[in-house]
Amino acid sequence: SSQVDVMRARFDDIWNPSDRVALVKIDVEGAEMAAIAGMSECLKRDAPHVILEVTDGYLRAMGSSADALVAHLLGFGYSVYRISHGPLVPIRHADDLKRCPPQFNALFTKAHVTNEAV
Repeated sequence: SSQVDVMRARFDDIWNPSDRVALVKIDVEGAEMAAIAGMSECLKRDAPHVILEVTDGYLRAMGSSADALVAHLLGFGYSVYRISHGPLVPIRHADDLKRCPPQFNALFTKAHVTNEAV
């Protein structure tokens, strides 16, 4: 058995604000709310596109939920889309999650999205 030491830090604490952030991909198996909370200053300033996997069961195991994650980012002014094999599927409020699979990739963006451009 081996051990690996890993630095743990909030994104906002290690981010150089002179660097603009355009896109963030998060894959942390249920800790997405913690990751988002740790980068709130970046989200406010740069409004990057955010792609992450939404898995309600994983989020609940970490003390959050898909509803809370979507509501939190909607509160930041983001639009939410489920990434599918076809056009992007808008998620306008947490109730829309009932029509989503239990695990899916999502795009959170402040950009105007048309499915014709995807």
